[in-house]
Amino acid sequence: MTTPTLGTKGAALDLLVRQGATLGPNSTLLKDGTGAAMDLTGCTLSAQIRRSPSSSTVDATATFTITNAVLGAFDWEFPATETAMLSCDAVDETQPESQYVWDMELLYASGRVVPLLYGAVSVFREVTKA
Repeated sequence: MTTPTLGTKGAALDLLVRQGATLGPNSTLLKDGTGAAMDLTGCTLSAQIRRSPSSSTVDATATFTITNAVLGAFDWEFPATETAMLSCDAVDETQPESQYVWDMELLYASGRVVPLLYGAVSVFREVTKA
């Protein structure tokens, strides 16, 4: 018999980011457990990349645009100016120097926090620079 788990982890989504490139825009529709659209009126969204969950340094921050609050629609991206700041191995994105973590949260005006996504981030080096 398996033991059911109740939690608020969010969904796993690993990212492969090229240093200095824009990751996105990514269009998202949020739905609740019944399939109904989640109303985002008055909500804010945030996502950060850090070396580790306990790191006090934010290495990159995503930008968000709520495109239709009532239908739970929004776009998000990590701009090139943010990903350019991520350090990485000169050759291989699987090396420790290229590894980060990230997550995304939805914050209601009431203070309720809903985890949406989380995962590992691998950074591939940029060669062409402006």
